[in-house]
Amino acid sequence: PHIPTHAATKPAAPPVAAAPQAGPLGAGGPDRRGLEANAAQRAILAREKADPALRLAHLESVSIELTGALNREVLQASMKRLLDSHDALRASFDVEAGRMEIAAVGACEPEIRWVDAAADLPAAWVEAEMRRPFDLARVSPVRFAVLALAPWRHSVVMTAHAAVCDGWSLDVMIEELARGYRAAEPGGVPERRADMQFGRYVEWQRERAQAQPAETAAPVCEPKLPTGDAFGAQVRAGATGAQLERIALTVEGRELGGLKEASLAWRCSLFNTIFAAFHAALHRHPDGAHVSVMTPFAGQSAANMPHLVGACADVRPIITTAGTSFPELLAELQDELVSALEQQQDSSGGDGCFAFVHTKRLKAAQLDFGGLGVQYQFNLKADQVFPLKVDVLEFDEKLVIEFAYKPWQMVPSTAKKIFSDYADILRTIAASVEGGQADIPEAVRVLEISVG
Repeated sequence: PHIPTHAATKPAAPPVAAAPQAGPLGAGGPDRRGLEANAAQRAILAREKADPALRLAHLESVSIELTGALNREVLQASMKRLLDSHDALRASFDVEAGRMEIAAVGACEPEIRWVDAAADLPAAWVEAEMRRPFDLARVSPVRFAVLALAPWRHSVVMTAHAAVCDGWSLDVMIEELARGYRAAEPGGVPERRADMQFGRYVEWQRERAQAQPAETAAPVCEPKLPTGDAFGAQVRAGATGAQLERIALTVEGRELGGLKEASLAWRCSLFNTIFAAFHAALHRHPDGAHVSVMTPFAGQSAANMPHLVGACADVRPIITTAGTSFPELLAELQDELVSALEQQQDSSGGDGCFAFVHTKRLKAAQLDFGGLGVQYQFNLKADQVFPLKVDVLEFDEKLVIEFAYKPWQMVPSTAKKIFSDYADILRTIAASVEGGQADIPEAVRVLEISVG
């Protein structure tokens, strides 16, 4: 199906290096290998150095609840195999030098805590876990905890640092932990380790950047509050340790069906429609003539390495202008997304960005822990980089859209007004399409699986 863009008005993508092939990492001794950190990692390290409180913003975490007879030895073997399979999970960092060292396969053991916890304690325990930063100078920046809630019910909490694990990587780790559990069970079939390693990806990025003209090199995009106070920006001192405020909206049933059908009518993905609705909500506010919103692009997709674990997300600003109809806004945004996906690392900068939009899919039905019952959820962060963050959680039959904002950087009434406008626009779109539910053809999901 045709994806409407205005590619003719965009400059051609610069030549890029071919996707990397499997191979050994760079030079180094038999136990540790040195490697220069990539741009995403250096930006993370620089933010944490400038503001140590942001160490909590860089935690990626998931809680996996398993029901049934858990084999502790098998689970521990699966966790060890996960570290052995991905070099990024065996990394430590020299923050000052902007370098990382990768331990050899088998050289480090996973950090695992076995906790006896009552069934009503997981939420409080996880909240405390999300306030425990990593020491990046130590291996490894991933840890596990197994909470025994009852004899036949356990919660596995897996937490990793964003310098070695982006959102895509966390999905890979969840799936591989399940496969590793099955493989480590008596009679299980051993699985081979991942072909592609983060060290090769960093080398590929370097080759790709060298193939681009020097003037198009991407600056690191940092959050910036809008000029003036039209969005309620009010940076206050002494905000460290303050709580994020959250508002959530559930979209399901006829409303979700209407959004999907509207996306079909506009020949775009569901994510594009949801993303465009957020831009439209921001355009309703003062200083909304030009809206710039950050969203991550999966480096794994650009490099054709779907099973890669590492800091691969290219976070980029997507800019739209006011004064157009919603279909025109959608076409403009989709054009921007296609261009950004094709020209990663060729960024125009993040000036004025104060919001970040991210999508996550929960696929518990597809996880097989050797016949155990499985449910999981992503754990809420105690802090975030941008003043406003929008998480779109996609379940099989519903969407949960959550706003998280810093009340010391945004006036709560402003955040709530943006949220109300956003919900109103989504409902208007859903109600504008008659008929039953419709699904998005796989052929037009290319942006949806690579962006956000």
